[in-house]
Amino acid sequence: GIRDIGVTGVQTCALPIYASHPLFLLDHHRCILCSRCVRVCDEIEGAHVWAMAERGGRTRLIAGLDQPWGAVDSCTSCGKCVAVCPTGALVTREDVPLSPWPGP
Repeated sequence: GIRDIGVTGVQTCALPIYASHPLFLLDHHRCILCSRCVRVCDEIEGAHVWAMAERGGRTRLIAGLDQPWGAVDSCTSCGKCVAVCPTGALVTREDVPLSPWPGP
């Protein structure tokens, strides 16, 4: 089997599952940075909650100005971002059984 990837210089970032919103969760490791959530929130809902931060391999989805998602006042909790996410990076809390880990 494969024991070593052999690629050097690849940086991975260990980001936690964001559980600050009372209804939804964000798992950065499932996000493919398609920006569908950003577009639906901006163009359809008009709330402008989501944005992309950083560049290159460090790019990640952020809420507000890198605030916890639950603290963003402009979020209407409509769930449109969750509905358009193709990978399940954004999900409802009902869809994911949470472990005892408290999260951020």
